[in-house]
Amino acid sequence: MLATCFDGQGSIDYGSEERLIEFCIETGTHGLVALANASEGHLLSEEEKQQLQQFVVPRVAGRVPVIVTLNHPSPIVAARASRFAEETGASAIMSDFVREPVPAFATDWQKQQLLRVAGQAGLFDLTRG
Repeated sequence: MLATCFDGQGSIDYGSEERLIEFCIETGTHGLVALANASEGHLLSEEEKQQLQQFVVPRVAGRVPVIVTLNHPSPIVAARASRFAEETGASAIMSDFVREPVPAFATDWQKQQLLRVAGQAGLFDLTRG
């Protein structure tokens, strides 16, 4: 998990972020995960998430895979974030749709949510089953 570096005002510290990326790669990481809960991605606005992706992916420059986390309860917003990650050059996305306890139908709900996001993002044709 790639930490998100912040300055004293709470803004993303891109200089520190770049040093962290280089450190991770130089010490042998096999991939980086950006915007996960451990990366404080939940504290960032959608715009800040996009800016961070646009910073991280080019700096990694294909040296290791970059997985972008997207966690949003709206399938439409999650689909937009998924398309943006793909357009930015992310290797994959990681998603956790459920952030709080839900009733016993959670597994079915999660499956339907994933299908909605994938359909909205155009990842596959939902009519094919």
